[in-house]
Amino acid sequence: MLERVGDALPRYETYEELFASHEPLQEALSAVYLEILLFFAHAKKVFSKSTFRVFPQAVWGSFNRSFDLSLRRLERLRDLVEDEAKVASMIEAKEERELAAGGRRKVEQLKHTVDTREHG
Repeated sequence: MLERVGDALPRYETYEELFASHEPLQEALSAVYLEILLFFAHAKKVFSKSTFRVFPQAVWGSFNRSFDLSLRRLERLRDLVEDEAKVASMIEAKEERELAAGGRRKVEQLKHTVDTREHG
């Protein structure tokens, strides 16, 4: 789990910076970070109990079930983050196209104004 989380964190940091104003993506990233913290809190609690030292197999089985559940939640949240990053990218691309189209219209208007003055 640590390896999977460690592999994804640099990308999440990039998403945070690239799409800082895309609130749904920021919320999805927050959910991922919360799940990671909850997992570590649970792991610390399980492995620091004296029952782990006395009955390691019993405690490990319970922890393993929790671990699997955390992995499934992280995978679902990872998919959500990736989907939100795609949506944020599409929104930004659309805004850039609209900005470029607006710029082209302004240039055409200026050309028309200059042509009108020259021929008018």
